[in-house]
Amino acid sequence: MVPDFGKLYVDVVTDEYSRSQLDKAVLKLKDNADKGICTLFHCTAGKDRTGVVSMALLKAYGVSDAKIVKDYMRTNRNAFWPTLKKCIGVFLMTCNWDLVRTAYHSFMADRKLIETAIKNYQ
Repeated sequence: MVPDFGKLYVDVVTDEYSRSQLDKAVLKLKDNADKGICTLFHCTAGKDRTGVVSMALLKAYGVSDAKIVKDYMRTNRNAFWPTLKKCIGVFLMTCNWDLVRTAYHSFMADRKLIETAIKNYQ
């Protein structure tokens, strides 16, 4: 089952609990950065939770929406080859092109998703 990523990106910035956790993460990252402490944060694919936290952190530093989107889309440079390998595996196991397309879109960053998060982040 593939989640509705558009809803996920809205919920993570608008749902009361999710937003409180996002705000805590951003405050900790910003506090560490302001103290010169380097902090690594990540998630499974590095685009959804990581992308939203990155967006919120960059917003906290006054980075423009256009630069945030550009930064988010850089994810695809590192995601392409691992995603291609996963898609080949999905095809070899299933011979189902629809499933391959679903896998590809699940692991690659989509500009519309981060733009949705930015639009709903207040």
